[in-house]
Amino acid sequence: MPARPVRRVSVGVLLPVFLVIAGCGGAGHNVRALQPASKASAGPSTVASPTGSTSVDDAARQSVLQAYFGLMGDWQSAAFNPADHGANLSRHASDQALALISGDIERSRRDGIVAKGHLKLAPSVTSLDLTAVPPAAQVDDCADTTDYLDFKASDGSPVSTKGGSRGGLQHVLAHIREVGGVWRVYDLHIYQVGSCR
Repeated sequence: MPARPVRRVSVGVLLPVFLVIAGCGGAGHNVRALQPASKASAGPSTVASPTGSTSVDDAARQSVLQAYFGLMGDWQSAAFNPADHGANLSRHASDQALALISGDIERSRRDGIVAKGHLKLAPSVTSLDLTAVPPAAQVDDCADTTDYLDFKASDGSPVSTKGGSRGGLQHVLAHIREVGGVWRVYDLHIYQVGSCR
């Protein structure tokens, strides 16, 4: 099995969300999507592709990954900047995923927390159904939150976490669909540290 490329991005909001989720038994949060530096590896499609549609599948997979990276990037921007209340989150998220990350940003602002550090992403498209209405995909990721930390916006001091956890490898499952020509993450789950398969 080919290794999935690891993408390093700075993210300041994921660790607190991951820690909250880990304490709750595994719900999900989404973070801003960033453009992959190189073509990300994508898993096999769960829908058979007719001859000649490989380029359509490849283009759709890239759009799906861009939506995922876009969401993670928008979340990161909001997490890093105490003045950002997540106005751009709906560009790449909807439904449960949008409610989840919007709630995280609201809690961070209320608690005076900003995020700093690096998040490593290695997503792959594990299912793609372009015949569904609307077209749908699933992305699996093993996010490395080891270097992602929360700080007080007021003085920059670190925020202690329950159990002193600093993050680690966490399984992320994102369900993405295309509506009106735009792919958005609509369902997002981030599992506890150590959950990567």
